Amino acid sequence: MKRLPLSFLIVVAAIFGKQAAADEMTLRIADQTDRTYEFYHILLEQAFEQAGHKLTLIKRTGLPQKRIIALFEHGELDIHWMLESKERNEKYQAIPVGLTGGLAGHRVLLISPEQQSQFDPVKTLDDFRNMNLAGGFGENWFDIDVWRLNKLSYTVAPGDWRSIFSILQSEKRRQISNIHYFSRAVTEVELEIAQYPALVAEQNLMFIYDRDFKFFLNRNDQSRGPLLTAVMEHAQKSGLIEDLVNRYYGASLENLHLDQRTKFILETPR
Repeated sequence: MKRLPLSFLIVVAAIFGKQAAADEMTLRIADQTDRTYEFYHILLEQAFEQAGHKLTLIKRTGLPQKRIIALFEHGELDIHWMLESKERNEKYQAIPVGLTGGLAGHRVLLISPEQQSQFDPVKTLDDFRNMNLAGGFGENWFDIDVWRLNKLSYTVAPGDWRSIFSILQSEKRRQISNIHYFSRAVTEVELEIAQYPALVAEQNLMFIYDRDFKFFLNRNDQSRGPLLTAVMEHAQKSGLIEDLVNRYYGASLENLHLDQRTKFILETPR
């Protein structure tokens, strides 16, 4: 019997070893038609590809935030990204890798253009507090805890949080609802202004707290956690996350002139 060359056997072993080591994962995930979720989908796909694994995303489009969370908690969506909090870490399974390099905790305000003159005199956090203007947030948002801890005024918008965008466009609705600005992550601003061109980014201020978006799985979903953690840790160490943040958000961050803004470092809830 003719023996196969050793070099051939080594190549075959390498091929089959690589195939055996590769894992496949399917994730049901929320999507939006406005591309606001695209970064997180691409990050997952490229992180799995870079780590040598196969990922299939099954996307459910057009769901309001409350519906997304309900489906996630009932196991009809497998994964979602949220700002980390003590409550979420207890309730869900956090993948311990930040997704934006901390930029999710760098906030600027969306306002109506005619409001800018109200914000121009602000030089200190007390100046801002003394304006007696309230920010708008969605229900159960981590930002609520931040604003409360720092003695900043806020109003929780009932129902779909996206109603805040339309509220800000009308002075009458701002007064009735007691919502005068919308604190948004610097990574979110450009896409949202493109959708709501009647709004602008406030020009001078930035609020910073120590948090980032992270992927979360259902607490009972123990099978996916180790692989997803390994894949995301690899994406962080390889520089993939930083590269994607720069690709998706670099131009918009420059347009916000972050270095020229007055920065308020907020106390972050534990």
